Amino acid sequence: MKKKIENAPQTNDVDAIYKRLNENIRLLLARYEMYPVDLAVLMGMNKRTFSGRRKAPWTFSLGELELMAKILRTDVTTLLYGDVCPVAPFAAKRG
Repeated sequence: MKKKIENAPQTNDVDAIYKRLNENIRLLLARYEMYPVDLAVLMGMNKRTFSGRRKAPWTFSLGELELMAKILRTDVTTLLYGDVCPVAPFAAKRG
């Protein structure tokens, strides 16, 4: 029998925000050529803890989101709601 997760969001809008958050984390990691393990270490978090938080994004604290945004050179609102370009604008074309 599956355990029900308490305090889990139930609306589709919140689910869309969490999907966007995971997608933005993935794109920013690719932009800076980092692995999730690297980000976890820089945040002072265990690899398994970080992986678990990505699977259940509502468990990230605001402080963790702010630290992640600082490491990935963006702000929290862009991390949660924004459209992230997979390639850094300054690195798109070198002449």
